[in-house]
Amino acid sequence: DQGKMPPKRTRAGPGKKESPATNAPQPEEEEERTRLPLPEGFYGSVLNAKWSHVLGFPEVDEYEEELVRMEVKEGQRPTQSWEYKSRGMSFELDGAVEQFSPPRPWLMVLSSEKGWPYSLQEGTALADCYVTAEAERVWKRLDGFLRMLFRHSTGGDSDVKRVLLLGTPGIGQSMTVGSYLLYQLLHYDAEQLQVAIYCLGGELAYVFDKTTQAVTEHEGAGSIVDAINDLSRRGKKGYIVYDVSEEGAPPPSGLPPDGWGMIVLGSLKQHNYKALATQLHTGLTVMNCPDEEEVKAMCAWRKRDCPEQERNKYYGAVYSRMFYVGPLPRYVLTEAEFNERTAAVESALQAITASAANDYLDRKDGNIWCPKNPFQQLVKIVRESKGCGLEGMRCTDICRSLGARVAQRLGEVLGSSEGFWRLVSAGDRRLRF
Repeated sequence: DQGKMPPKRTRAGPGKKESPATNAPQPEEEEERTRLPLPEGFYGSVLNAKWSHVLGFPEVDEYEEELVRMEVKEGQRPTQSWEYKSRGMSFELDGAVEQFSPPRPWLMVLSSEKGWPYSLQEGTALADCYVTAEAERVWKRLDGFLRMLFRHSTGGDSDVKRVLLLGTPGIGQSMTVGSYLLYQLLHYDAEQLQVAIYCLGGELAYVFDKTTQAVTEHEGAGSIVDAINDLSRRGKKGYIVYDVSEEGAPPPSGLPPDGWGMIVLGSLKQHNYKALATQLHTGLTVMNCPDEEEVKAMCAWRKRDCPEQERNKYYGAVYSRMFYVGPLPRYVLTEAEFNERTAAVESALQAITASAANDYLDRKDGNIWCPKNPFQQLVKIVRESKGCGLEGMRCTDICRSLGARVAQRLGEVLGSSEGFWRLVSAGDRRLRF
């Protein structure tokens, strides 16, 4: 019995040096992982996270097949980042092919020696936050919302006081986007933003005070809300990253306080997305899945210290996994996660009934994300522009092989002819909030 951690712990300043956290595979554990204690120097570790990046060089192999050779630049921030076209408050890459040509990276990596809030909660020694072009796009959109929020701070609540971020389960919202947003908030103008808070559900929060350069840990919904309201009463402005992408209830209606803002990392995998969408009817942001080359860049980073033969073998295994379950980093970067995901996919396919198939083909997409609906394991969401800077989303197949298997299963439960023609006529299924 590890015992209950105290409601609040404080760690200030950079602290003394410790050995870096690593991304080495951890032994499989049947029991639930124990949350790691708040380490000395946690604020400084996140604030001063080390930049690295991965470049991609197009080449042709001996079989005249086009490929991208990845080259890791450890400890180096890229000299150029991606460029985006602005469409109101929405952003899209400006010419996708050119945006990934050197010196622009395929992937950026932020490494915090002492981990990130999510990794502490999970009890893992994850130091690396992967920053994809999609993660950077989310930050650019949030940065615009922040500017709007501060313009409205003296004249009532802004329409962007609460923002909802949704993405396909498995893309790593917590460890990638959540951690990256926290890093950017710590580097935001301290005159406008003095506090950044990372909430993991309603029961755990890390409060980063930029004035004192200290982190305090709070447990329990009441304690968290009280701490935030106390900061607000003392005249401090802050922003909250409220992470319910893994588990947890929607944020309390009283958050954020006046003059503050909040982004909620939501999950379509759980029933709570409808409640979140109702609460946060403005400022919806949708994050696409990474593509195969971005996952390849992650592989290059993870195996950067290994011989070329081992690197190639590892990516070959990951590439094969993507064929079966799609480019979802959580499920393809390790064999254990892939095996678990494969079992879930097989179970989901067998669980498709005529009723579930009819809902799917009739575009009753809200039902897909209800508990126990098998299709939530078999589809992904893709962002759509709705004009005026608003974003929407639609459902589609995670990958071709899964799409083919879904079509086959629909034929089995509905009859081959009916299943085929209804699938063709349905096209991409859309989610509307």
